[in-house]
Parts: sequence; structure tokens; C-alpha cells
Amino acid sequence: FNLSYKRIPFTTQWLEYPSIAPTMKSLGADPLVPASRSSNGEPFYTLPVIYDPNHDKYVTDSFAIAQYLNNVYPTPGRELFPEGTVALLHAWEAALTG
Repeated sequence: FNLSYKRIPFTTQWLEYPSIAPTMKSLGADPLVPASRSSNGEPFYTLPVIYDPNHDKYVTDSFAIAQYLNNVYPTPGRELFPEGTVALLHAWEAALTG
């Protein structure tokens, strides 16, 4: 949704659940939860993940993706967060996800 809203062209690659971790590892994408913070000592990978070919960068996690797109691709009138709310939204997300 965020990419469409900001009118950034993209393609979608669908993955089966068992393919997420191996695919993300092979691409060099960061895990959502690194091994050092994981309960089983293994990194935890999830979707969505975007790849920005303009900056050769993978970004993991919906909130991080939205922040990245807002910062790297500012689009007047198509901001993803109301001005001055990012800290509050980040605190809200942290409270919800523990």
C-alpha cells in the first residue's frame, strides 16, 4: 500500500512460509529479530521486506519500511505519517509488539 500511495513503482515476489528465512538470508536482508534477541538463538525473518535498487538496500518490517520510504522518497502531499507523530507511533508499535 505505501509504495502505491507514494507512487513508487514495484514488483511483488511471493514466498511460501518455509522459504522466507532462507531467501532473506541469501539476500542479506536483516531479520526482524536477531539471533541475540531470539528465544531459540535463531534469527527470525518475516515479511514484508522491500528492496530499494536505487540505494541497494533491503528494509524489513512494515513500520521501518514506511519510515524509510518517507525519509528517502519524500513526496509532498503523500506523507505516510502526520508531521511530528513518528515518535508517538513508534512508541505505540513498541507497546503493541512488546
